[in-house]
Amino acid sequence: MYELKAMKEKDFLNYFNTLFSKYNIKLYDNFTKDIVTIGNGIPYYVIKIANSVLFNTMLKEQNNVCKFSIIRATSIP
Repeated sequence: MYELKAMKEKDFLNYFNTLFSKYNIKLYDNFTKDIVTIGNGIPYYVIKIANSVLFNTMLKEQNNVCKFSIIRATSIP
């Protein structure tokens, strides 16, 4: 077995900025930090949360992401 260490905010920062800017969606300053914290730095969870935020933002035809976007994406319906 190999223990994977949690990833840091800096590991995702460029990826999220590039991904969301491709769709002309602006992120708030602590977006990446908040998602990495909620996902405990586990890449699968971090990417899953980010994809959910992206999907919801595009579905609502918004052009910015706020902290509530993350809360909405991580809440259970």
